[in-house]
Amino acid sequence: MVIPLLLLSIPAALGGYDFFAARFLTLPNEVKPAAAVPIVALAALLLGVVSATLLYRNRDSEPVHIALFRDRFYLDQFYTFLIRSTQGLLASLSAFVDRWILDGAIVRGISGGVWGSGFLLRLLQVGNLQAYGFLFGLGIIGLIYFAVFH
Repeated sequence: MVIPLLLLSIPAALGGYDFFAARFLTLPNEVKPAAAVPIVALAALLLGVVSATLLYRNRDSEPVHIALFRDRFYLDQFYTFLIRSTQGLLASLSAFVDRWILDGAIVRGISGGVWGSGFLLRLLQVGNLQAYGFLFGLGIIGLIYFAVFH
């Protein structure tokens, strides 16, 4: 598995360079960046490395006390606010949907309908065989009426 990865890493490493990528990917209106762009980027990198080395070399404590740096650009406070507000909103929304729509309307509605139909059907249980025969006959007449006239 190492050999295919090594073979794939060669074009991946060279793919961004113009001498290699120009053979495969040429854009119709390709704009060449100014020579100053990589020079300024390299100068910013070197300036950052040198200044960090001078500030933090052989130091046990923080050499520069800036509140913005100490509080990490206030990103932790922002993330805490963001999580609390969105998580609280989503939690209350899902609690409302669960309590009133799912539990209230669907679950309790279906169980209430089953309970109500059982309550009404219980009234038909009279314990008399003649009453059951009469209700059976009414059902047969209703089925015949429905089959003939519909």
